[in-house]
Amino acid sequence: MSVLVLFVVLFLLMLGAWVFAAISLWYGRELLKRQRILTQALLPYLKKMEQDKATMKALQIDKDEPLSKYQNVTLPDEIHIDFTRENNA
Repeated sequence: MSVLVLFVVLFLLMLGAWVFAAISLWYGRELLKRQRILTQALLPYLKKMEQDKATMKALQIDKDEPLSKYQNVTLPDEIHIDFTRENNA
């Protein structure tokens, strides 16, 4: 191999590495743009899920506790009320 052929091969390899890096950078930015759009679309649902976690899903009332204490409480339909007796033995 002559020096000129070796130089051309090395130049093409270097050029290919730079083209690969440029394409990778461009594709990465495009993926980040898509991710940003998807995150903005899902953000209201994520906030609603966090609010749902904060709401009460169950209520336990001891059998000896007077129910008049909860007379003015309004609960959603999906709330499960469990009457329990604590064992202090």
